Amino acid sequence: MKFPTIRIVDDRQREYLREIALTLPPETMVRFSKGLSRTQRQNRTIHMWFGQVAGWMEDQTAAEAKAENKLEIGLPIMESHRPEWIEEWEPLYGPLPYGQRLKLFEFIPMTRKMKVAEMRQFMDGMQKKYAQMGLTLIDPDAQKYGGTT
Repeated sequence: MKFPTIRIVDDRQREYLREIALTLPPETMVRFSKGLSRTQRQNRTIHMWFGQVAGWMEDQTAAEAKAENKLEIGLPIMESHRPEWIEEWEPLYGPLPYGQRLKLFEFIPMTRKMKVAEMRQFMDGMQKKYAQMGLTLIDPDAQKYGGTT
C-alpha cells in the first residue's frame, strides 16, 4: 500500500494525517521531514543556469558547472544545515584533490536533497558568484515577459 506525501500547512492536513495513521497496518514505517523539498521551478531554473554558465564559460559543460557549484556553494550549505549528509558523503570526497572532487560531485546527490530554503540559498550564491564575473543568470519568469533578468 502506497501512501501520499502529506504537507502539513494547517490543521486540516494534520487531521488527515491522524486519520490515515489509524488505518496503517502493523510494522508500517512512516518518515517525517521538516521543510519542503526544492520546487520543480527551482530545479528547472538551476539546470537552465548550469546550461547558461556552460555556454558562457565555453570550456565547461553543464554537468561540470553543476559539479563546481555543488562543491563551492552547495557544500557549505550542506555543512551548515545537513550534518547527516556530510557524515554520509565526506568520507568519499574528503581525501580527494580538488579536480577529483569536481568529477565526483557530478554524481553525488546534493541539490535533489535540498529543501526550498537551502535551494534558495544555493541559487542566491550562484547569482552572486556569476554577477561578480559579469554574467547575469536569467530569471525564467522575467524572460517570458521579454526581460532578461
